[in-house]
Amino acid sequence: MEKQNLPLEHNYKAASNNNKPPAIIMLHGYGSDENDLFSFASELPDSYAIFSLKAPLPLQPHGNAWYSIYFDAGSGKFNNTEEAIESRELVVKCIDDIIEKYEIDANNITLLGFSQGTILSFSIA
Repeated sequence: MEKQNLPLEHNYKAASNNNKPPAIIMLHGYGSDENDLFSFASELPDSYAIFSLKAPLPLQPHGNAWYSIYFDAGSGKFNNTEEAIESRELVVKCIDDIIEKYEIDANNITLLGFSQGTILSFSIA
């Protein structure tokens, strides 16, 4: 199957079986992008469709984030909860679109994350 349009940029590796395959959806960490975790997609079972989503917030000079982190925390606030909620909703929309557009088994989806990606995956599961 060809790569489809989703609300978030992504990398995609097709499953060896195109009949409602299971999926692994990867969410990278703060400062990274969709290529980071996708670098080991070839090590995962061929029976799975693999997706790696790119967080929506660009960072300078490079990389992306699912939500802002305030490292100085002088204001007493460490992260931006509203951005985290918006990113979670975007990921949920992507999952719904992946199920529909890629004809994935909706009952066999694994979320895999690193750092912020793990936090988001836990908030969705």
